[in-house]
Amino acid sequence: MREPKEPLTGFGGRLAVGALGAAELLSVSERLVWKMHATGQMPAPVRLGRRQLWLVRELEDWLLEGAPRLEEWERLKAERKCS
Repeated sequence: MREPKEPLTGFGGRLAVGALGAAELLSVSERLVWKMHATGQMPAPVRLGRRQLWLVRELEDWLLEGAPRLEEWERLKAERKCS
């Protein structure tokens, strides 16, 4: 995973995106983003008020790891925090 101070390379400098932005970043439909979220196939969004937003950096890192299922992704993140 990237160091926190590394500049964003991603999505127009935005830190977080909604489902439509996540879909654009992943080149899939918004409907597929919601389906992948519901079935544990992608990182979980964070809640900001009523909105659910995906962190751009996390989506990028997730893709670089080969887009593992949510359980595997959480395990990988935990391992990196311990290192």
